[in-house]
Amino acid sequence: MTRALLLAVLLVSSLFTARLQADELVLNGSATFSQLTRDYYIAGLYLSQPSDSPDTILASQANQEMRLLIRARWTPRKWRKMWQANISINNATLPNNPASREALMAFIDLPETPLQQDDMVRIQVSAGGTRVYLNNELAIRAPSRDLFGYLLNTWIGKLPPSREFRSQILGQGNDPILAQQLNTHQVPADRKQLISGWQQQKRERLQAAKAARLAEQQRLEQEAQEQQRQEQQRLQQQQEEQRSQQQAERKQRLAAEKQRKAQQQKLSRQQLAEQKKQQQQRAAQQRAAKQQQQLAEQQNYYQQLYGWQLQQALEQEVRYPPWARQFQQQGSVSQTVTLSSGGEITAMQSAAGVDGETELLNEELKRAIRAVSSKVQPPKGLKNAPWQYTLKYRFSLSDSPQPASARPDMPASLAQQAKQAAAVRKQQASQMTVEMYQQQVRDKVAAAVEYPKAAEVLKKQGQVSYVLTLDGNGKISTLEKQTSSRHHELNIALKKAIEHSAPFGTVPGGQTTELTISHDFKL
Repeated sequence: MTRALLLAVLLVSSLFTARLQADELVLNGSATFSQLTRDYYIAGLYLSQPSDSPDTILASQANQEMRLLIRARWTPRKWRKMWQANISINNATLPNNPASREALMAFIDLPETPLQQDDMVRIQVSAGGTRVYLNNELAIRAPSRDLFGYLLNTWIGKLPPSREFRSQILGQGNDPILAQQLNTHQVPADRKQLISGWQQQKRERLQAAKAARLAEQQRLEQEAQEQQRQEQQRLQQQQEEQRSQQQAERKQRLAAEKQRKAQQQKLSRQQLAEQKKQQQQRAAQQRAAKQQQQLAEQQNYYQQLYGWQLQQALEQEVRYPPWARQFQQQGSVSQTVTLSSGGEITAMQSAAGVDGETELLNEELKRAIRAVSSKVQPPKGLKNAPWQYTLKYRFSLSDSPQPASARPDMPASLAQQAKQAAAVRKQQASQMTVEMYQQQVRDKVAAAVEYPKAAEVLKKQGQVSYVLTLDGNGKISTLEKQTSSRHHELNIALKKAIEHSAPFGTVPGGQTTELTISHDFKL
């Protein structure tokens, strides 16, 4: 009873605050926008009069406002990708007004650095047009209502984030906690001038570019002066070369005779070198051809694997349309889809003619393809985008299973690479495990060391270290002193601690291991 009363008080308080803070607009509804279990922002729609009709809201010419209270770190890339997708699936065409199109693109590219928790984006529309504010700074100004309508469509249009999200924005089941957060939110002091900061950075970049141009101009002038100096030196060198040319020619005649004698000796060596070079070239060509063939096999495998993964995911995603089942529609439908390097769909076309008997089935297939294309990413090694696949699904009223498709076989070159990588990882993991085992041995000995009472009373100090070898079962094979203290009792104390701590348990891999154990006896 107390909780219900508290929620009611919070709801009334939040609605009252909303009316004061939104220029006489009231909070029509609020919801949390989530994707892949992550809450990105709290959404709030403010209207002059509450309404649960999307058509009425979209057609209204009264003042309206959308609020986005950021709840998680949101990178510019993720912001752009998410808004591009939501805007495109809820709006059939771009705005006719160039200024509106420019404003829409500016909104998609709004953040220049990641948005942080407690940032606030407000989109206001009035008779004067649309205004977008980030942390209370004006970021975008549009002369018409188009921008607001396109963005509002992503919340209450034909494909909102979820049915629950849409119903909450339309005022059904308002959460008073969300309303309170929207209406009482204060922008953190260190986030109040994001837009100004980005603009300042742009100005600094322009100034840096101007300075770079001036520096380049100075560099070109210096190069011209250097070229002139070098030309003068060249003329001087040319004169000196002309004087020494006669001497050089005489030397060349003498050297030519010597060279002719040496050529006969070098000829046989050159022939052998040429033969060796040709053999190396043939071997290199064979290796290149083999590598090219392997690359072609790998690309073919990656492309087949991507198509197979899309088909498998598609079969899990497709849902039999209820109306199609009601109309007794069944059969196989297919779509030829073209995908970019990032896995985005750039084209989709029915592989066969679509008639009234299969239209509902074909629409469900296209929906499922769009869904899985954003989930199944291309293999990292796949290149030469775009790629084209024909994806199929057989709708059966009896729910018979889909035709089986075998996973593509990995080519031998990739299998060998995977095997080598696994061996490296195994070796690294083994080495790390042995190092951890040795540290555990040191910790166990350190815990067993006891400072001799007599040495402590006489304030004897010193560092002692031993090298010990453990067999595969952790038993001591050898124990040798490495660093000795001048106090015999300290040496004995560390040796006893090592012997009393043994055995130390099986060594990882069952191999013999050697380690050094040191202890600094200090008061």
